Amino acid sequence: MQRSLLEPPIALINYLNRAWRRVGTVPNTTVYVIWLSLESIAAVGFLGLLAYLAIVFAATRLR
Repeated sequence: MQRSLLEPPIALINYLNRAWRRVGTVPNTTVYVIWLSLESIAAVGFLGLLAYLAIVFAATRLR
């Protein structure tokens, strides 16, 4: 079975969505929100890097 390049970003977005919805149910909300904010910033940076690399790769291949 061949895996898609879109599966990891979709799984990451799904994970973060479920984690943010869980904020009201955790006992130590402040620490959880700080940690989740750091995770979200890193995830957005990672997805941005993947998009940038995909665009650069496509641009160099089409020249």
